[in-house]
Amino acid sequence: YLYPDTYNFYVGGDVTLAFNSMLSNFSSKVYENEDIIAFKDINPMAPIHILVTPKAHVLADASEVTPDNSAIIAKCFEAIAVIAEQLGLKSGFRVINNCGPDGGQTIPHLHFHLLAGEKLPEKLV
Repeated sequence: YLYPDTYNFYVGGDVTLAFNSMLSNFSSKVYENEDIIAFKDINPMAPIHILVTPKAHVLADASEVTPDNSAIIAKCFEAIAVIAEQLGLKSGFRVINNCGPDGGQTIPHLHFHLLAGEKLPEKLV
């Protein structure tokens, strides 16, 4: 549901190419470092909805985390902490990771949703 054009581009293609193509078209970048990029979601589910993702295709989803590749998860959460500070999210925020088709994941590239900007319902998952 997030990026239908990118998903169609990915099918039968290279996920890194698809994700990089999508990222290159965004002017809504809110954070970037050597490993991580974050940008506003095009279909926000909260007043603040930011996607935080590794630039390189290290993992398709959280089910692929191992001791050898888990450092990228820490880097994502370090970026989330910086973004939350920059946006002044002192009253809180939510981080969601959709894993696999049944979990609602539409792009097979690890990413996290940072949601904030209002009191979020307890059942928003």
